[in-house]
Amino acid sequence: MIMDEIFEKTEKEFLHGAGIELVKIIDSKGSTPRSKGAYMIVTERNEARGTIGGGKVEYLATLKALELLKEKKNGEYNYNLDREGNEQIGMVCGGDIKVSFTYLEPSNESLKILKDLDIENNFGGRVYIFGAGHVSQCLEKVLNFIGFDTIIIDDREEFANKEKFPLSKEIIVSNYDDIMSKINIKENDYVAIMTRGHAFDYEVEKQVLNTKAKYIGVIGSHKKIKVINEKLMKDGFSEERIKEVHTPIGLEIGAQTPEEIAISVAAEIIQIKEKQNG
Repeated sequence: MIMDEIFEKTEKEFLHGAGIELVKIIDSKGSTPRSKGAYMIVTERNEARGTIGGGKVEYLATLKALELLKEKKNGEYNYNLDREGNEQIGMVCGGDIKVSFTYLEPSNESLKILKDLDIENNFGGRVYIFGAGHVSQCLEKVLNFIGFDTIIIDDREEFANKEKFPLSKEIIVSNYDDIMSKINIKENDYVAIMTRGHAFDYEVEKQVLNTKAKYIGVIGSHKKIKVINEKLMKDGFSEERIKEVHTPIGLEIGAQTPEEIAISVAAEIIQIKEKQNG
């Protein structure tokens, strides 16, 4: 969703004949606020969209981008988060990042470059949420707030609709027994399984286990999960593969309410995302 907004605003800039400077982290070492692939766009009106981590380093990168933008030039620059050249940046991260600056003139080719950006390494990613109950509604809000796109899947139209999920990229109303014919889960995608019953959770999980999803989480008690795992073992899934699933879903923070559970799930997804990006 965030990338869509950036693209739409930048397209309008291009229509008015204004170029932009694409600022992207191309390498990072040590402790840094953002990792390789993070980017932002700087416009002639001194407007920054996206982020490479905030703070002093982003401020300095924005100034450099504006300088290069005026000259319609490209460049690369290294930032040490203890020092920048011989001067203290004033950040305590202690890492190093290498940033590229690319001038993009108004053109269809420039628009294609923006479309092809790897947003999985920048903002969030895509999360498939199976089930449209209260926890899913809370999770949609939390995930979209932190930059993830959400896709809702449920077999009940009265639950899976834009009124209940106004922020989601897509809403699919379908039975769970052949859901993979309607979606395409890729290796950078995340899956949260939280349907209204363990039979549906099992039906979804046995299909999703055949994908290369970056994260699979299933809601439920330890007893319910034990029953589902036994059925999956009988289906031929290895114990090793089943253990890769995050069950019960979410970080153990003592969450009780739908809102708290949603935060714990979002936190776990962020944790997985950052571990694999780092």
